[in-house]
Amino acid sequence: MEPTIRLAGENDKDNILHLLNNVFMNQQRSDVLRGDQYWKWKFTMSPFGKSVLTVAESDNEIIGVDNLWPWEFNVRGEVYKAYQPCDSVVHPGARGKSLFKNMRLHGLEVIRKDNPSFLFNFPNNQSINANLSLGWFSMGKIPWMVRLIRPFNVINGMFKTNKTESILLDDVYNINISLLESIDKDNLNYSSYIKPHRKKGYFDWRYLQHPRRHYGMIYLEKGKYASSAIFTVNRRNSYKEMFIVELIGCPKITYDLLKTAIEIAKKMDISILTLTHNSSFNMSKLWQLGFIKQKAKNMVVLPLNLNFETILKSFANWSMFACLHDSI
Repeated sequence: MEPTIRLAGENDKDNILHLLNNVFMNQQRSDVLRGDQYWKWKFTMSPFGKSVLTVAESDNEIIGVDNLWPWEFNVRGEVYKAYQPCDSVVHPGARGKSLFKNMRLHGLEVIRKDNPSFLFNFPNNQSINANLSLGWFSMGKIPWMVRLIRPFNVINGMFKTNKTESILLDDVYNINISLLESIDKDNLNYSSYIKPHRKKGYFDWRYLQHPRRHYGMIYLEKGKYASSAIFTVNRRNSYKEMFIVELIGCPKITYDLLKTAIEIAKKMDISILTLTHNSSFNMSKLWQLGFIKQKAKNMVVLPLNLNFETILKSFANWSMFACLHDSI
């Protein structure tokens, strides 16, 4: 009997989480399992709406899952709906039966009523071809800015396990939502960059409610300008790594903000600091702070609104942040 492709219900929660944990545990960077808190945060609590979860079922067993995770982006003052496919798994014993394709196509039909403008995704090397076969466009590897602070620790740690642990941060770095909202509001503009829509509730959901990570913020004022960097820290083997996952505020003081971030990273005994290259912030002189550009993590896009057919396909048009990926 052919597997049934259908939308997931609340009664499927335990079976879905079980499948996700079994398939992803050997691939993910942390040892943290997905549970009830993850389910709420990822699938039901987003200010952008609930996820569209599609499952493949055979003999009353969930053998496949595909999630379309809702997002909103701001371009020239207009808000556009988008979705990010993620949490896509097929039970090892059920592969080779086009379940990934059938679940994805089912989900796409469901979201058409929302009139989304595009989809974007960060597939691993095993799943990227499946995306491309469905008409997606590969943007290649995302450019990152990397600052080595303790190179020996990083090199030594590369030969050990890849599992990481999110570190609880000092209270001095607590996220101040009202301050972030104020900075963001003061720096709203009508640029053509594709940037996350930071609607009410966004900062609380994305950072304070995250079930597996701890986040902090660095705040900088310089004259009439203000900016902030939201970051998270991992312990990976014998060293610590800092990811700056989002920049908020004035691009004119990005250099000074990241200089401050390096100073804080050194005090926290961080060995490596990274952030995605962002064309909407001034990063042309970061080499003077010791940053080098590297490419890592695939990105693919699927325009549904033909007005996005061209601009989606270049990183230069994105205000790209690591916060768009749930594992960071």
